[in-house]
Amino acid sequence: MTDEDWPDLVARKARPGVIGVRSTGIFCGFGCAARTPLRKNVQLFASREAAAAAGLRACKRCGGYPKTDQPVARARRSIASDPSLELP
Repeated sequence: MTDEDWPDLVARKARPGVIGVRSTGIFCGFGCAARTPLRKNVQLFASREAAAAAGLRACKRCGGYPKTDQPVARARRSIASDPSLELP
């Protein structure tokens, strides 16, 4: 965890990568609404797969997806990319 990463985690800024919390054994995507962990317990991973390989399980709130990759955001991007569909 670098000094540049910590403010993004605290502000729940959406960005690629996942946050592993060693004390709980859970990983979350950046932007997750879960409680902010202690900095000493945080480890960053490039992907969900890397976090799972380290023995962590996905968060029940976000599923371990960064905020921009959560299902609703993915659906909106998909709809927006198809000119024949319109957003409400």
